[in-house]
This record gives sequence, structure tokens and C-alpha cells, in this order.
Amino acid sequence: MSEIRRHGIGRHGIGRRHFLYGAAAVAAGVMGTGCTPDDLTGSSGRGGVPVVAVDAQRQSFAVSPFMTGVNGAKWYDDAYGMWDPKHNRPAPGIVGKIKKAGIGMIRYPGGTSSNLFNWKGAIGPQADRTRQVEAQEGAPVDSRFGPDEYMAFMREVGATPEIMAPFAGSPPDEIADWWRI
Repeated sequence: MSEIRRHGIGRHGIGRRHFLYGAAAVAAGVMGTGCTPDDLTGSSGRGGVPVVAVDAQRQSFAVSPFMTGVNGAKWYDDAYGMWDPKHNRPAPGIVGKIKKAGIGMIRYPGGTSSNLFNWKGAIGPQADRTRQVEAQEGAPVDSRFGPDEYMAFMREVGATPEIMAPFAGSPPDEIADWWRI
């Protein structure tokens, strides 16, 4: 039996039980609970049941701001309220909520919606911007919340930007240009 199969990773990936054991081990390690691999495999005498204990009174580690990121969701419709088009600025209410939540990174232009995103059509004066193709439904959408608005929003909330490359519809040189701006 191969080493991979012996540890519960079949040809279709890791098994549910081993995935949960791994997740518990990561959580335990991050929280400083002292949970060991023996605790997860049954060698400790606890029957292989992961135990995670949380001491809410003690902070034993600092959370990286890169672990507190969110998906910017959509660039169209003013990024679902992240942008105030009337005043051409980040929406103050959203900015306050993101700061309060401690969000450290925001992905742009989103998840699936980034696949067909044409960044060059989303820069410059609003009147000159092109309509985009929304990746999930294929509907034409606006480009009001472009790279410039996104970066203004990032400066306002103090988060780190994470740019998604639109590999589905862009040649490599265009993606390289996207990273340079």
C-alpha cells in the first residue's frame, strides 16, 4: 500500500475524516492548545477524537492581516455599495465596518466575476469606460468601480490589495500590464 493511501488520501483526494483531523490540528496549533498528532490518530489513548480547547481569556498569537481577507465580490453596481458614486468616494458606512472588522486584504475584481474582467475598459473617465461581460450570467454590466476606485477604497480602509488576473479572456502581456499599474 502506498504511503499516500495508508494515510487516508485516496485517488480522489483526502478523506473526510483525515481532512477534519487536519483542520482540528491546524486550529489547535494556531490556538496554542498543545494538541498533538497522537491526539488525532488515537495513539494518545483518547480514541482518536480531536479535542480543541479555547481559552478566551488568553491571546497566544497575533493574527496576520492576510488571514482576514474578503472577496471584493463584484466590480459592477458600485461594488455592491462599497463605492459612493454620488460623491465619487468610498462609501463611509462600508469603510467604517471594514475597519471595525479588521479586514486585512480585499480581493479585486472578485471571484468568478474576475474571469472575463477587462481592466483596460474600467479605467479613465467614467463616460469612456466600456461595459463588461459578467462571467456567471454573461450579462453586460458597468465598469464604475474600476482599478482607480478600488485602490482609493483600499487606501481608505487600510487593507492590502489582492488583484485577480483574468486568465480566461486575457493574453499574458495584458495580464502583465495589469500587474504593472
